[in-house]
Amino acid sequence: MKEITGLTDNPKQSLFFVLENNTTFSLYLEFRANVNGWVYSITKDSFKLNNKRLVMSPNILFQFTNILNFGITVISNDGQDPNSVDDFITERVRLFVIENTEKKEIEDEFFKW
Repeated sequence: MKEITGLTDNPKQSLFFVLENNTTFSLYLEFRANVNGWVYSITKDSFKLNNKRLVMSPNILFQFTNILNFGITVISNDGQDPNSVDDFITERVRLFVIENTEKKEIEDEFFKW
């Protein structure tokens, strides 16, 4: 797992990532005070996912596992979903990019059918 670093308390953040296989994706995070939470959008090639609520999950992108070759793990140190603009700078909430073997292991463990 590779931790997503450089997150701030800015309510609108755009990040760009290069994956292990040299493909790229972008992640946009926005804090919405009216719902007291974060939403995210992802773009990878022609795939676009917009304005989904950021919640604790072993892989918030699991439902797209046949489309995306990566996932994102969201961990909170108090068991609550991200709900504050300063969640990232206080490290209460941490995000990780998961790929390849780690992604498969997480999916096998948490998403058994």
